Amino acid sequence: MSKEQQFEKPADLSAEQADSIRRALELVIRSDAFAGSKQCQDLLRLLVQHALSGDLDALCEQKIGVEMFGRPADYDTSNDTVVRVRATEVRERLAQYYDEATPPPIVHIEPLVPPDKS
Repeated sequence: MSKEQQFEKPADLSAEQADSIRRALELVIRSDAFAGSKQCQDLLRLLVQHALSGDLDALCEQKIGVEMFGRPADYDTSNDTVVRVRATEVRERLAQYYDEATPPPIVHIEPLVPPDKS
């Protein structure tokens, strides 16, 4: 898989490519950049698993808050920013990982930007 390939949908991935992503995920999670933050490790793992399974609807803030952080289904995301705060930390840790990685990894995990629902 070339570094330039990008996949927007899990259906675009072969089983071998999905396995490569899972292996890359484990390298990222075990890295110094993610050391000391189990919540960031767990959140990144959850996001990648949902993305690979094609369950992109589960990647909304509300559903992540319920699944990952045990919030009630009707919790107010404007008053409880746990998902946004932790997602920002995951992005920062990913950037640190890729800045420090030598040689540069072949698989690059990037946060999805959710579609505009307006």
